[in-house]
Amino acid sequence: MENDKGGPLSGRSVLIVDDEPNIRRTLKQALARTDAIPLLAEDGTDALRYLDDHAFDAVLLDLRLPDVDGIDLIEVMQEAHPEVPIIAFSAHASAETAAEAVRRGAVAFLEKPFRPEQIRQAVAQACSQKHDMQPLERGRPPSRDDQVWPIVVALTHPDAIDTLLQIATALAMEYDRAPVVGVCTIEVPMQTALKQAAASESMPRTQRDLIIQQAQDAADRMGLDLAIKTLWTRTAHEAVNSFLEEQQAEHLVIEWPRAGDREQAEYAGFSPKDVQHIAQHTQSEVSLVKRGTSCAPEHVGVVVRETPDAASAVRRGWSLVRHAGVADLTLVHVRATEDGISTPKAHAAGERLVARVLREAGIPTEQVQVVVQVADDPDAVLAEAVQRFDTLCVDAARRPHLARFLFGATLDPVETYFDGTVVAVYPPRYEKPSLIDALVDLI
Repeated sequence: MENDKGGPLSGRSVLIVDDEPNIRRTLKQALARTDAIPLLAEDGTDALRYLDDHAFDAVLLDLRLPDVDGIDLIEVMQEAHPEVPIIAFSAHASAETAAEAVRRGAVAFLEKPFRPEQIRQAVAQACSQKHDMQPLERGRPPSRDDQVWPIVVALTHPDAIDTLLQIATALAMEYDRAPVVGVCTIEVPMQTALKQAAASESMPRTQRDLIIQQAQDAADRMGLDLAIKTLWTRTAHEAVNSFLEEQQAEHLVIEWPRAGDREQAEYAGFSPKDVQHIAQHTQSEVSLVKRGTSCAPEHVGVVVRETPDAASAVRRGWSLVRHAGVADLTLVHVRATEDGISTPKAHAAGERLVARVLREAGIPTEQVQVVVQVADDPDAVLAEAVQRFDTLCVDAARRPHLARFLFGATLDPVETYFDGTVVAVYPPRYEKPSLIDALVDLI
C-alpha cells in the first residue's frame, strides 16, 4: 500500500480514545501511513491526563467509554483545551447524538463503521480548521423495547470460542450493550440424577473447566463482561432451547459442527440435527458459525439471495463491521444468465434486489459496497468472489437444507481456498409451520 507521508497529517499528533483494543489498533493503523503520531487512551481519565501532558493537533473520541459519558467529556476537553479539535464517533448514534456532540464542541462526527480514508480526511480537516459539521444520515439497527434481552453463546469447542464471542460482542454492542451469557452444557447419563451430578465433585469436570477458562480468557481480552452458566442435562439441545425461552434471549450464537468432526462431540454434544432443532423451535435469532482462521473481521461479505431472510444476513454483517470500526462491508449477488445471455435487464434486477434488501435492513447504501454479477455458472462465480473476504454472512432461508448447503457438499470445494468465518443467520419463526413445510423438512 502506498504511504501518504509528507501529506497534511505528517507530524500531526492525534489522541485516540476508545475502550476497545481492536478499535484503537485499527485507528492507529489508519493514521500510521500518513506519518501522523497517534497516542492511545482507553478511557476518559487517561485521555484527560494525556491532554494535560502533551500537545495534540486533534482528538478521535468514542462517545461510549467505561468511566465517563463521551458527550460530557467533549465539554470538559473543550473547556480545558479549546485549541484542540475533537472528532467524535460512535456505533450507536442518532441524529440527536450527533447534533449534541457538535453543540458541546466536536468539529466532526463519524459513525462506525468508517473507512480508513474517512478517518484520515476527517483528521486532516480538523487539523486545518474548525468547521461546521453536517450530520450524515445513517441507518439504525432495528428498534427494540426498553427491556434488555441477553445474547446467549453456546460454549462448545475451545478453538471456536474466540470467534463466537467476537460475534456475540458485536451483537451486544448493536443492541445497547445487551448482556452476554455463555452456556456450557454437560449431558448426564440417565442413571444419574441431575441435581446429584451438579453437586458431585467427583463428576468429571475437565471439559467444562477447560471451556470456561478459555471463555473467560477470551472475554477478558475483548473487554467483555461475560456471565457463564453450566447446564446439567439429559439432552443438550433441549436444555439450550429451554434456557433461551427462560431468559427471553435476543440471539443465540452457536458453532455448527462440521460433518465428520467427531472431536467436537467431546465438548458440546451438538449434532447438525440438534442445531437445526434449536433454530427451528426457538423464538430467538440464531447465528450458526463455521469458524475460520481469524476472529477479527476486516473484510466482511454478505451473500444476498432472493429469500425472505436476506435482510437478516445483511444486518449481521453490518453489526460486525460496526463493532470492528475500520472494516468494509460488501454485498454480493450473483444470478444466472437468461437464455445464456448476460442481459442488462438481469443485472438491473439484481441491483433492485440488493437495494430492496438494504432498505429492509435499514442500512444506508453509501456505507456498503455492492457487487452484482450475471453468469452462466453463478455458483462458480460466487465461490471465486468470496475469496476476498475473511468473514461471510448468509441467510439460513426457510429450510434446514441451506445449512447442508453451507456446511456440506456445496461449501466443501470453497473451503479449499476460503479459510474465513461463515455466519448463517436464522431469524426467529413465529408462525406455525405448514404441513408442506413439515414434509419438506423430513426429506
